Amino acid sequence: VGAGDSFAVDAAEIRAGQTLWLAIGATGRDPRQFPEPDRFDIGRSPNRHLQFGIGPHFCIGAALARAEIQLALAGLLARFRRIELATDSIHWHEIAVFRGPTAVPLALSR
Repeated sequence: VGAGDSFAVDAAEIRAGQTLWLAIGATGRDPRQFPEPDRFDIGRSPNRHLQFGIGPHFCIGAALARAEIQLALAGLLARFRRIELATDSIHWHEIAVFRGPTAVPLALSR
């Protein structure tokens, strides 16, 4: 996206005509809107993320993705009494516009 007019965002100056990369996934990373953005919080509220896009660009598979994660978590919670992260650090993919962990090792106890 090219900027039509010059403007500022916080301390960043954007000049007219400058190319901008808009990373929608980064919208869920603002600690002013999402306290502790690195913490998995299934009950986070309000949760006005844009991970599935917005408006005419909203992901057609969003409902399916939500149903899949709901079923997967329900299955895990039904089988295991305790679910913990089995590492002290998570490594992330080094892709500019798509952020996600390379793996999420879990310790499962019945």
